[in-house]
This record gives sequence, C-alpha cells and structure tokens, in this order.
Amino acid sequence: MADKLRVSSMKGGGQWWKSITWAGKAFANSGFEVETTRRFSDKRYSAKCRNEKCRGPLMAFMRYCPWCRVKTKRPWTLPGSATRCSHCRWGVDTNFWHYCPWCTKALES
Repeated sequence: MADKLRVSSMKGGGQWWKSITWAGKAFANSGFEVETTRRFSDKRYSAKCRNEKCRGPLMAFMRYCPWCRVKTKRPWTLPGSATRCSHCRWGVDTNFWHYCPWCTKALES
C-alpha cells in the first residue's frame, strides 16, 4: 500500500493551483497516494461536474469544469426565465436578447 500524502496550500498565495497540481502529479507518479484538502465554500457553486471521477463543484454557466477540464454537457437555465434557445437549449431572456448569447443564433419571437 502506498503512503498517503496530503497536499494543501495557503489562502491568498497567488497561483497556488500550479504548484499544488504540479506537486500532486509528481508525488502520484512517485507512488504516493495524493489527497488534496483544498475545499471551497463559495455559495456561487450551484452544480457538480458530471464526470464520475471528478464531481467537482461548478458555478452557473461554466463551459468547462475547472477541476478536470471536461466540457459541461448540460444546458444551463437562466434564473427568472423559462425561455430556452431552440438551437442550443441554454436559458435566454427574450426581453433583453434578440440573439442567443451562447450560440449566436437568432431567437424566435
């Protein structure tokens, strides 16, 4: 059984993710079991990644998961509007937009 190594970072350390992912990959390649302790409590996270290996938190309208870099397949809904684009199925506000901001197709009136 491999030794377990916990990788964490200090808040406000700039681009902490570069050093953490680099160190985590290096230790994992050396045979250690890497466990990250970085967790986020941001209330803007509203969904989870559909990648079964990741399941990282997502903020609304993210196109890619920032944790595993997999493209999100879900069409996001727009809060306060039930209207969806007929082309890409993403939520739109037809009172404000004449073209879909996600796929740039003309919205049907």
